[in-house]
Amino acid sequence: MKLDLLDPRLVELYDSANPRGADTDFYIQLAADLNAHTILDLGCGTGLLTRELAVGNRQVVGIDPAPAMLAVARRQSGTERVRWIEGDSSAIGRPDADLVIMTGNVAQVFLNDIE
Repeated sequence: MKLDLLDPRLVELYDSANPRGADTDFYIQLAADLNAHTILDLGCGTGLLTRELAVGNRQVVGIDPAPAMLAVARRQSGTERVRWIEGDSSAIGRPDADLVIMTGNVAQVFLNDIE
């Protein structure tokens, strides 16, 4: 059975399975090194990284196709500094951004031996 990111019960567990790590520090440092002002986080999930990027005068947009993921993201602290969009990259057209990030946690799925 694949992880259903539309199921709110499973989404609530997502951050415990995908905690803040060295990759978070990498992206935060990358944004600082590039002096990125406008940042897009494609597939932002619960917004763990997205919220950390939303400091100072940055404009940060978190985009995810799963409404349950965005519901969790919107309940966290720092959420008011992020513009949340339900959808995929086509939902933003051709944005003027200094940095676009797409991390790889979406590749972590649970499969049984048959799949």
